[in-house]
Amino acid sequence: MARQVGVSTMTVSRALSQPQNVAPETRERILQAIGTQGYVPNGVAGSLRARRGRGVVCIVPHIANSVFSDTLQGLNDALRPASMHVMLGTSGYSSMEEAQVLEEFVRMRPEAVVLWGTRRHPKSRALLRRLGVCVIELFDLVPDPFDQVIGFSNELAMRALVDHLRSYGRRRIAFVGSTNERDMSNTQRADGWRIALRHA
Repeated sequence: MARQVGVSTMTVSRALSQPQNVAPETRERILQAIGTQGYVPNGVAGSLRARRGRGVVCIVPHIANSVFSDTLQGLNDALRPASMHVMLGTSGYSSMEEAQVLEEFVRMRPEAVVLWGTRRHPKSRALLRRLGVCVIELFDLVPDPFDQVIGFSNELAMRALVDHLRSYGRRRIAFVGSTNERDMSNTQRADGWRIALRHA
C-alpha cells in the first residue's frame, strides 16, 4: 500500500490507527488504495509489535443462561466503539476448565480479562499475574478481589429477601436452586437462606 501511494509504511499505519495524525489528502489517497486493493490489516502482526491484541477475554460458565448472554452483549456494545472485540470462552463452572481456556487466550495477548465469580484456580492466578492486564471479576463481592470486582453478595441478597418475606408474615420459606455443586453463586444463596431462617 505504501509503495502504491508513494508514502512510508508508517504513514499507512498511522492512517489506519491514528487517522487524525495524517494529512486529509494523504489519508484519502491511502483509503482509496486500500478500497481498490481490498487490503485488510494484519491484526495478529500488529498485536505482536504492540505486545497486545485488540480483544477482551470473557469466560463465563455457559452461554445458555440469559444473565450470561446479556452481560456478554453489554460488554460487546461497550467495546465496539473502541474497535475492540470479545473473545468468548466457557468454563462449565470448573475452575480447572477456566484455567485451560484462559491459557489458550493468554497467547493472543488480550487487553483485559473478564471472569465470572471470584474463585480462581492457582494456575489461573499465575497466568493472570504474568499477563499483567486489567482483570474484572463479575457477579460476586469479596473484600480481596484479584484486581477489580463488579458484583454483589449472593448471601446478603438472599438474607435480605428472606427478611423481606418475613416482614409480610411469611413463615415457611423454601429455597429452590441448582443441583450443580460447582455453582458457587447457588451455594452462597442457599447459605444466605439458611442463615436468615436460623436468625429468625
